[in-house]
Amino acid sequence: MRNFVTQAYYSYRGLFSWLPWPSYISTVVLGPVFSIIMFTLVGRFALGPNVVQPYVLGLVAQSIPFILSGGIMNCFGNERYGANLTTVYASRGNRTVVFFSRQLFHIPNGFVIVAAGLFFSWLFLHLDFSRVNWQARALTVLAITISSCAAAALFGNLTIVMNDWVLMYRIFAGVLIVLTGVIIPISSLPAPLAVV
Repeated sequence: MRNFVTQAYYSYRGLFSWLPWPSYISTVVLGPVFSIIMFTLVGRFALGPNVVQPYVLGLVAQSIPFILSGGIMNCFGNERYGANLTTVYASRGNRTVVFFSRQLFHIPNGFVIVAAGLFFSWLFLHLDFSRVNWQARALTVLAITISSCAAAALFGNLTIVMNDWVLMYRIFAGVLIVLTGVIIPISSLPAPLAVV
């Protein structure tokens, strides 16, 4: 377990290019918060104030895979660009440990996004979260975070063979926007897409 955590720490420090605090704050905290506030204000204007509360909770949950997939795919891409893959392939270490360790230190970012999104929604949009079931919310965030890390690792493998990890990230983000029902209601989708 110690080797796994050590590997995860060095992968995160060495490959995560948003780690310096100005990049981290702007990318992991402020970017999703501004997106949540913007979409919430548009939703409030278009659909009325009644839908804002569930809309914010959905947008906060939806921001988790965006940030985690960007960070993890960024690490996969940096591994290729930094010519670290030859070391991974030549080492006698367990490649499964290397693969899963890349995701470990990204998991707290899911909770940072949720905390920032809910706090700023409360601060700027004056939303009342007193009736939210926080235990269920925490379990939901954990489930979304772990599944987002797994999906990002899957797509991250493809960034190794492509020239640009950002293309895979945009495809992943587009699929999430269209198919999760956060922006476009699932009932509005064509039948084949609604099933997916």
